[in-house]
Parts: sequence; structure tokens; C-alpha cells
Amino acid sequence: MKDVLHREAYVAFHAQTWKFRVVKYLVLLVIAWSMYVWGGWARVGEVFAFLFVIAIGMHFLFRWKSKAWTQSWGPYKKLDLPK
Repeated sequence: MKDVLHREAYVAFHAQTWKFRVVKYLVLLVIAWSMYVWGGWARVGEVFAFLFVIAIGMHFLFRWKSKAWTQSWGPYKKLDLPK
């Protein structure tokens, strides 16, 4: 189990470039601000809860299709994982 958690953490920290992460978080901030203006904090919470469920689903889809991060699939490119 320790190896699985170590691999998951490695992929989480190394699979996206810093430029991608900056753009991702800027987009999330724009979404949060827009939802706050439109419907307040309750709407922000609803939208981010929905996005969280979608993100978890995508994580497991990519993990399954990339055979636990050991093969390239779609936009995910295989990383040299630590042993």
C-alpha cells in the first residue's frame, strides 16, 4: 500500500507542468468569482462540489486507462515512476 500511495503522490506532483497549474488555478478563481457574483457563497460551494466529483471521476478514469500510471493514454504521458 505504501508503494501505491508513493506512486500516486509522485504522479500528483509531477504529471502537470507549472504553467498548466497556474492557468488551471486562474480559471478556477475566475469560476469562483463568477459564481459568487451570480449566486453567493452557496453557489460557489455547489459548483466546486460538482467539479470535485468530476475531478475524482476523471482521476480514476485516467488511472484505469493508463494502467495505474504505467502507460500513456490520452493527454497523460507516461512518467518515469520511482521504484
